[in-house]
Amino acid sequence: MKYVIEYEIRTAGLTHDQNFANQDALLKAFGTWAPEEGLTVHAFLSTLNNGGYVFVEAEDPSIVYSFVSKFAYWNDVNVVPVVDVADGVASGAASLAGLAPQWAADRWRSSGDLGHGPNFKTSNAPAGSAALPRQPAKRRLRVATALAAP
Repeated sequence: MKYVIEYEIRTAGLTHDQNFANQDALLKAFGTWAPEEGLTVHAFLSTLNNGGYVFVEAEDPSIVYSFVSKFAYWNDVNVVPVVDVADGVASGAASLAGLAPQWAADRWRSSGDLGHGPNFKTSNAPAGSAALPRQPAKRRLRVATALAAP
């Protein structure tokens, strides 16, 4: 699993001398650090305002937890699990494919109409409900195309 770790070095609420001592202690701790077994560091980046990002990969989330815990005295961190964009797009497309009711896809494909199909009439709406308005042609084309895709 891949993670983006955002960190910010804590300086708020400390005196000038405390901040210097804090920075010195952090540099000493970081100077002796080596990545944990099972932690792959792809990038370790510093921002221009006292923080940065670390892109890591580990099979076990406890390894990532161990890494960020070592610097918890000095840094505020936010750990976000991430996936490659291609994997995210594939997962998103697969999950959306299951949301469209099959009857609607069949109706639109078989009718040849890019709208609601020949059997859709406002009188078919349930009693007491408002009739559904037709969607603009551009929207109907996008929906019909998406539903017709294999």
